[in-house]
Amino acid sequence: MEFGLLLPNSSPHAGGVSIAEILALARRAEAAGFESLWAGDHLVWPIPNLDVFSILTAVALKTTRVRVGPCVLLLPLRHPLLVAQMVQTLDIISGGRVIVGIGTGGERQEEFETLGVPVSERGSRTTEALHVLRRLWTEPRVTHRGRHFRLVDVPLEPKPLQHPHPPIWVGGRSAGARQRAARLGDGWIPAFVTPDMYREGWDDLATRAAAEGRDPGKITRALLVFVSAGPSRDRAREGAANHMEGFYRIPFERFARFVVFGTPGECLDRLFAFTEVGVEHFVFILASPNPRAMLDIFVEHLLPGLRHP
Repeated sequence: MEFGLLLPNSSPHAGGVSIAEILALARRAEAAGFESLWAGDHLVWPIPNLDVFSILTAVALKTTRVRVGPCVLLLPLRHPLLVAQMVQTLDIISGGRVIVGIGTGGERQEEFETLGVPVSERGSRTTEALHVLRRLWTEPRVTHRGRHFRLVDVPLEPKPLQHPHPPIWVGGRSAGARQRAARLGDGWIPAFVTPDMYREGWDDLATRAAAEGRDPGKITRALLVFVSAGPSRDRAREGAANHMEGFYRIPFERFARFVVFGTPGECLDRLFAFTEVGVEHFVFILASPNPRAMLDIFVEHLLPGLRHP
């Protein structure tokens, strides 16, 4: 069982935390034994976000052991050559500690319209980009003539430190996302799922991986999950609702069944329900207007209970 933390990276000018606070959270999480630290990615969003790779570079330079990565990078909005170079650079700077979480996005069509990417192409662009990324990280020169991208005799040096390349974790709960994870992913990291949805999704993914000639046991089973723990269930729900409605601008009732909230004991029960269906690596989102206080609750109450049930 491993644990990660999605760091807040909303712009301080839009109500987010400062860079100093982000780095303090990162150091606190590493000292507490978290195995991974992540940053989210949005380009056109109600709350402006800081650049994901800049944040991760700063985190990598302020930590020594913990893995770092985007969770999840909106891959269809970027050319794979640019992504390959950014990931390669971060892997070298971090000393080979990168995990690449990728997703298709689509929560806000404005992101695609602004960048001139048809939202209907997000799945095919993501799949093609994954093929290109793997080749750029492992081959001396790449020529690729696909539906969306063209490369002719393109080198990418130096290669990432990790071999054959940094692990790729595929986000998403759709059948398309599961197929990408089964075929091209080193891990699967959906969000907004119940334990039953996770179990059903993993069973389908495992079947797809076997059909691709891959061992499902070598694909990391991860989960991105919002958590709010408090002195009472009502207080925890209030904190989660304030956080998520502020970020997504959608009523909390749309999310409530996917969010782990309540007293620490209630949260542990919900999280154990996910371990029972196979989750190996949790990535927690601190659903609270006070992320440092919520991290303290994690360190004092939730992590010990999860590591030593």
